[in-house]
Amino acid sequence: MARIASNQPFRVALTIFGVVVGIVGTVGGADGTVGGAKDAAKLEFFEKHIRPTLAQHCFECHGGESDSPDANLRLDRRSRFFAGGDSGEIVVPGDPDASLLIQALRYDGEEMPPDGKLPDDVIAKFEQWVNDGAVWPDEVESEVAATPKRFDLAQRRDEHWAWQSIRQYDAPEVQNPDWCRVPADRFILAGLEQQGLLPAAECDPLTWLRRVSFDLTGLPPSARDVAMIQEDASESRRNRIVAELMASPEFGRRWGRHWLDVVRYAESRGHEFDFDIPNSQRYRDYVVDAWNADIPFDDFVREHIAGDLLANPRIDVVDGSNQSLLGTGFWNLDQWVHSPVDIRKDETDRVDNAIDTVSKAFLGMTVACARCHDHKFDAISAADYYAISGMIRSSDYAQVRYQSRDHNLDIAKRIRNLDKRFAALIQDNLLEKPGGDASMNDTAQTETAKTPPTDDSLLFDFQISAAIDHLRVPPNFARHAAGELKPPGETSEPAFSRYEVAGWSHDPLWDARRTISLAGTEDTGTLGKLPRADRTLATPTFVLEAPELWCRVEGTGRIFACVNGHRMIAGPLHKDTIVDVKRDHPWVRLKLDDYVGKRMHLEFIPKPKHEFTVAAVFQGNDADSRGRRDQWIQDTRNAVANPMPADGEWHSSATMTMLAEQWTTQRRQLTQQIRWTSKVGMALVEATPLDDPLLIRGQADKPGDLIRRRFLEAIDGDSEFGLSGDSASGLSGSGRRFLADRMTAADNPLTDRVIINRLWHHLMGRGIVATTDDFGVLGQRPTHPELLDFLAMRLREHDHHLKPIIREWVLSATYRMGGKVDESAAVIDPKNELWHHRPPRRLQAEAFRDSLLAVSGRLDLSRPSASVPVHLTSFMEGRGRPRRSGPIDGDGYRSIYLSVRRNFLSPMLTAFDFPVPTNAMGRRNVSNVPAQALILMNDPLVHQSADRWRDRLLKVEDRSRRIDQLFVSSYGRPPSDAERNAVQQFLHAASESGQSESETWREITHAFLNSKEFIFVP
Repeated sequence: MARIASNQPFRVALTIFGVVVGIVGTVGGADGTVGGAKDAAKLEFFEKHIRPTLAQHCFECHGGESDSPDANLRLDRRSRFFAGGDSGEIVVPGDPDASLLIQALRYDGEEMPPDGKLPDDVIAKFEQWVNDGAVWPDEVESEVAATPKRFDLAQRRDEHWAWQSIRQYDAPEVQNPDWCRVPADRFILAGLEQQGLLPAAECDPLTWLRRVSFDLTGLPPSARDVAMIQEDASESRRNRIVAELMASPEFGRRWGRHWLDVVRYAESRGHEFDFDIPNSQRYRDYVVDAWNADIPFDDFVREHIAGDLLANPRIDVVDGSNQSLLGTGFWNLDQWVHSPVDIRKDETDRVDNAIDTVSKAFLGMTVACARCHDHKFDAISAADYYAISGMIRSSDYAQVRYQSRDHNLDIAKRIRNLDKRFAALIQDNLLEKPGGDASMNDTAQTETAKTPPTDDSLLFDFQISAAIDHLRVPPNFARHAAGELKPPGETSEPAFSRYEVAGWSHDPLWDARRTISLAGTEDTGTLGKLPRADRTLATPTFVLEAPELWCRVEGTGRIFACVNGHRMIAGPLHKDTIVDVKRDHPWVRLKLDDYVGKRMHLEFIPKPKHEFTVAAVFQGNDADSRGRRDQWIQDTRNAVANPMPADGEWHSSATMTMLAEQWTTQRRQLTQQIRWTSKVGMALVEATPLDDPLLIRGQADKPGDLIRRRFLEAIDGDSEFGLSGDSASGLSGSGRRFLADRMTAADNPLTDRVIINRLWHHLMGRGIVATTDDFGVLGQRPTHPELLDFLAMRLREHDHHLKPIIREWVLSATYRMGGKVDESAAVIDPKNELWHHRPPRRLQAEAFRDSLLAVSGRLDLSRPSASVPVHLTSFMEGRGRPRRSGPIDGDGYRSIYLSVRRNFLSPMLTAFDFPVPTNAMGRRNVSNVPAQALILMNDPLVHQSADRWRDRLLKVEDRSRRIDQLFVSSYGRPPSDAERNAVQQFLHAASESGQSESETWREITHAFLNSKEFIFVP
């Protein structure tokens, strides 16, 4: 700051170019809907965090259930809440410290609730609510309203526009059809004509070029395009420019970043230590590539919801990678709490964030508001919420080798079948039977093992196929019953051995696979010490009913009890869920006293280059359970009808030697087809399908009736409670494939409207529905509902390809309108809801930063191999601080490739309203704060860019051409005569004062970077 304050030439430059070029000062926004967006977010915050807590802890004494509320204080009605009680008003909006409510929650004097202080994070939410103005939605205040209105989902659905079917509209007739360039223009013009208004005059071609360049690529127009549009502004030239911009890789980087806002993209978990989200960048690159490839949006949705379940996934023709699988990574971009005390509550919070994200992203509905009760305003029931929750809890996080997973699973299956055929030949004693066919080409699949007796203490016997319906088997595990052959590695000689216990065995052959991981193949913490991607055997999900689990295993590896989906094991709190297995301990005990009654599954992880066999899991350790285990072992040993002879009896047999050679040859042929190297990415995969209980008031420890997994009742109907399991829900697996189908179905009126509205928002600055993530009652109604449906139908006509919709709109007459406001229009339509002009928009944070790099010549348009670490300032301290600080300019890469760490976001991007990646953010806030002006004056990247830009300009010897380049590179247009003279005068005055030309031009470039025209798009 001191450097700038003492720099007189720079201040003079600001004065000159502030008048001639643009007003210099604090950067502000021009979107008049910003307040509405913030209010909607505050109302949602109240419904999700404040009202449920009041209902749970306060209504019993201060609600309608009490005829005489304590202290004459009612907290269940808006008017009574703010009226206060015997002690006066309890809330001072904007001032938590002066609010009696906050003092009572802090136990500062009064102590409420009296049965125990609320958790600190809950109190913090109340403080935030009060600090943000204590927003509470308007309510009907009457005696009748004191009794809660019956939740009538059908009535709410029928009365609200968003639930109604998409209709086909023809473009309306207008008085001036020549103005319209595309059919959608008629809807805008018709609305204006009905109010006696005219659209603003068309902007000049250079303004259109700057607008379309930033909207499509997030970058300023090139000098070549500026020259082209000056020479020829015809429709064919504009079409060519748009086609080139949309074919550029920069298109996906711009529009992919919009989508990353919606899915709360980040590369770290936040909270205490800000642990990594391994390989999250794979999802980011998947999004960029999908937008560039113009994947149909309905396919894009299916890949997000159930990309791991698609019958025909999208396979990359170059490297064979499963792109659809990567789409599911967005489910796992949420925050994870390090070692939560209440592990079940932590799970419900994670599921809540996933429901909130998926419902806003694809449906434009705040389904998460129904966690604690039926939605207060929309046709969404609590049963809807838990129906989707069941789908999420029936799925599981995984790191997968997405370039080789499907291929290697097929190879592994063929290897297992080969081994089974060989074992069947041996066990049937074909060598002793005259005329017996001992060929390895025999397809016999004889199952000789008898089923051991079962009882309640035997959770999983991996020999019994009926018990492994939901066993997740990676390629490196193969099933072997007692007495079967243990296959050798690829380079081993045939060797035969017997197992005392049936089970699934890890084949060290697969340890030769190499993984390419961006941020560590596995998660941070204890689990990260062993590679787990596609090499972990997982049991079905079960409820722990005894404090101990006993696992029959052989070999070396690790057992992990994944309780309620919690995986961030670092520190002592949940260390008992992980047990290391040594070769000489066939029985392994997991002491899980703290988790009785919780849902979990076990994961068995072999140590690399070691054998590992898993046979069975038992629950309990009383005398009866131990006796049952012993009996199970004996029964399993006797289960083979024809046990194998000793090894020596086979080596003398020529036929056995021939069989072994055939088996070895065929196995080697299969192993040669294994894809040994693969990139690793984050995904969601199937787990045991189970329905979720409705939680009373959203409390994890108060489960109610089980809710069948299904889609929203307002669209599909039928909200009756059902029993747990596939047969009750009528779904296959988790139900995510069904959810994907319903999200993209033609009778679902939400998904197509939501994405069309997002496109309009990003191109025009405000959506047809201003609240892009909330089409519900608390959101704003569409300004042009017929246009919204018209465009949704156009999307379907284009088979859900988005690029044709975008291309058509940037060539429209509405998009080309200028920013001049007619006085009568300002009176009739002060908020510009009818679109009578196009207001200027400030560059988003990434576009501003990328523009700095572009004008300075530092911009690198390639894709880095990994995210660029954020540049750490001395003020960015705290736990989880990255070990390495990135370069000031991010090595010149585009902003989308900067690492997004929840606890250490870029200060520059944050000041310019880069979203905090906690919840879906379809529309960014646009603030006007002093920090923005200070960054423009003082930030090292701004100074560095000004210096480099100056150096580029000084290479142009002709001063007139240099001034032209100055304006073209920064504003996308040549200077006017007055502007050229102003620069000339400034240069002359600086020269007369003895200042060097280099320093003078440095002051000029810095001034231009501070100007409005650089930061805004007209």
